[in-house]
Amino acid sequence: MSYRSIKRVLGETSLERKCRLLFGACLFVLITASFWWYGNQTEKMVYERNPNTGRLLVDQILYLRHWESLETNKDFQDVVRRLTKSLSKEQYKWTFIKPKSTN
Repeated sequence: MSYRSIKRVLGETSLERKCRLLFGACLFVLITASFWWYGNQTEKMVYERNPNTGRLLVDQILYLRHWESLETNKDFQDVVRRLTKSLSKEQYKWTFIKPKSTN
């Protein structure tokens, strides 16, 4: 676009329209930057917290799995099962990875 076409488009409008256009453009940039910054901060927080959450879940699963499988007292096994259900607030699917396993 040449200078004349810009001058013709913007030059013939009133000062009020020019200010409104400039205000709208600035508002658009501000809102876009705000959403971009918020998304960046949220993504960074998720990436920082995921390893810690995973580590805590692995510890919980290993403790409970060993406790369930190694407990020999039949009366206490029922207590272990109930305690396991009460400690797990959400149901997660998990599997153990065994090196050089045939399974």
